[in-house]
Amino acid sequence: MVNKKIPIMSLDNSFTFGGAIISLSNMLRAADKTLLAPIIVSGQPLEYIEKKFPGCTCYHFVPKLQWVDNHTYLKLTAMWPFRQSRLLFRALNIARFCYRVLFINFPEAIKYVRISRRHAVRLIHLNNGIYLPHILASKINGVPCVCHTRGFAKANPVVRFLANMIDHHVAISSAVQENLIQLGVPEDRITLVHDAVDLKEFNTDVDFTHILKEFGLIPKQPTYGIFGRVIGWKGIREFILAAAEVSRKIPDARGFVVGDISDGDEKFFHEMQNLRSNLGLEDKIIFTGYRKDVPAIMALMNIIVHASIQPEPFGMVIIEGMAAGKPIVATRAGGPLDIVEDGETGYLVEMGDSIALGESITTLLRDPVLCKTMGKKGRERVEKLFDNKLHAAKMEKVFLKFCSTYSDFNGLKRPR
Repeated sequence: MVNKKIPIMSLDNSFTFGGAIISLSNMLRAADKTLLAPIIVSGQPLEYIEKKFPGCTCYHFVPKLQWVDNHTYLKLTAMWPFRQSRLLFRALNIARFCYRVLFINFPEAIKYVRISRRHAVRLIHLNNGIYLPHILASKINGVPCVCHTRGFAKANPVVRFLANMIDHHVAISSAVQENLIQLGVPEDRITLVHDAVDLKEFNTDVDFTHILKEFGLIPKQPTYGIFGRVIGWKGIREFILAAAEVSRKIPDARGFVVGDISDGDEKFFHEMQNLRSNLGLEDKIIFTGYRKDVPAIMALMNIIVHASIQPEPFGMVIIEGMAAGKPIVATRAGGPLDIVEDGETGYLVEMGDSIALGESITTLLRDPVLCKTMGKKGRERVEKLFDNKLHAAKMEKVFLKFCSTYSDFNGLKRPR
């Protein structure tokens, strides 16, 4: 019998770099290449997709996301009649929803249907959570959909309805799983699969000498950094305020903000640079902008910081830092509760508490032995729980369970 791979289409509606597309890439790199035939449709640039997903069939398509394409709506809702009348405001939302479904979501879904039929897709994988065009594509095409739920959703009637249209959800953390249950999704239709990291990419042997030269640092100079999009809820402001505390106690310490303007929010980015200046920290905090050499910068750090002021669905940067053998200082909510063992692989602090954040960073910088011990335990925890090979195996099991038929595939039988 000739072996045939199972065509599975992953739909990714992101067009800014983030944990969702990285997680999908990590998973497919470790997946069984003799079993799956992945088709990737993403808003990311085609060159980037093809580089991140070697051996996969890739398509570039930029969707009209509601949270991006909403300028007219915001102008209307700012007008006096809509601010004064709840009835008018509700009518506007209903009209907007109907318009988007008929003239934006449905045509978008048809594009996905055409691609899926071209490749005889057996399952549609929603990589960015609950998204109507992706769900419509699976229903029109008559194939099951598995939704990778990577965030928290508000429990309104529309979201509840859409969540329950999905055949199965993959929750990336216990907090996300609980949110799905609050949306009315039965527990037996949710599988908890933590995101994972490629241990070959993030490790303790990455060379970072070029980073020392670039930023004028000396070997063994105390360093700590926050990684990710420079947006308000990621806790960049709190990190800078914590850095002021650290600098008073350890003057030669250097803090790094590794990331760039996100979602067009230039105003916040410049506010954070101004805050650094106002606190007299121009030579204490380094804004690196977007970097392709994140593993090397992590290897340089003594501590990886996660300072989100809203519950983080998971926290990819945390497991990357732990894989690099670094202790973590993170906020005590959401995904980090699944990842960080407080007092063992790092410290957890309350959201928004910049003083506690600074104290935890200072404690670790003053104790290199403790840093090393926590970093080692963190690496061991990642190897045990967050390796992308383990992640891929769990996802393959979910995919196989919900593929519509296995009669043509290597004699596999549908699980009961």
